[in-house]
Amino acid sequence: MREDHTGDGEPVNAIVAIDLHQAEPQAGRVLVGGHDFFASPRLSPDGSRLIWLAWDHPNMPWNGTTLYLAQLDEAGGIAESRAIAGGPAESIFQPEWSPDGAAISFVSDRSNWWNLYRHDVAARTVEPLAPMAAEFGVPQWVLGASTYAWAGADRIVCAYSTAGLGQLAALDLKSKKLAPIELPYTDFGSVRADGDRIVFRAGAPDRPVSIVALDLGSGAHRVIKQATDVLEQPDLRLADYLTTARPVEFPTTGGNTAFG
Repeated sequence: MREDHTGDGEPVNAIVAIDLHQAEPQAGRVLVGGHDFFASPRLSPDGSRLIWLAWDHPNMPWNGTTLYLAQLDEAGGIAESRAIAGGPAESIFQPEWSPDGAAISFVSDRSNWWNLYRHDVAARTVEPLAPMAAEFGVPQWVLGASTYAWAGADRIVCAYSTAGLGQLAALDLKSKKLAPIELPYTDFGSVRADGDRIVFRAGAPDRPVSIVALDLGSGAHRVIKQATDVLEQPDLRLADYLTTARPVEFPTTGGNTAFG
C-alpha cells in the first residue's frame, strides 16, 4: 500500500506493485485505486489473484470496509475485480487465503459480533465458521493486525475476546469445532502459524506482554521474549503491585452491552 504525498491536500492511497529487479528508487505501478483507504493486500498462493480491503470517508475501518477479489493478468495487473463481502455498514477484518487458494477467510461484524467466515472462491458462497457472541477481530488503529492464522489445510488458530477477556483456540474446519487452548494469558494478538508451530503476542495481568511460541501437537509453550524482566526480581512480591482482573459488563446505547 502506498501513500502519495506529492499533491496538495490529503494523501492519495493506492495498492501498487514494486519491481524488485529495478535498482533505482520507484513509486510503484498502481494496481488498485479509487478509494480513500486500503489495507490487507494478499496474493493467492499461486499468485494469480489478489484480495484487499478498502473504505472511504467518513468511515473508519471498524465502521465499514469492502473486501475485493481480483484476477491478475500475465503482467500482474488487475484483469477483473468484484466485491465479495462488506460495505459501508459492515466491517471486514484480516482477509486471508486458505493454503490451497480455494477459499478466503475473513472476520466480519455482520452479526454485530466480529466472527470468522469463509468464502468459497469457485462457488461464490460464504459460510460462518464459529458463530458466537465473541470478537475475533480488533479495531484497525494500525495496519497488519492479525488475530488468526491458517495452521494447515483444515485448521485455523484464532484469538477472540469474550466477556472482556481473550482466549486462544484451534478451529477444526471440517467439524466446525472450536477448542480453547489453555494458556496463562488473557490478551492475544499477532497470531502466526506454520503447521503445528504457532507464534503470537500475549499478556495477562500477572505477566508481561511476551512473544510466545506454542506447539499444537504437545500443547507446550515457551516465552521467546518478554517486554520486561522486572517481575522476576527475587525480592518482589507480585501481590503488592499487580491487581487481579475480573470481567465487567455494563449497558450502553441502543440497548447493547459493553464489556471490559
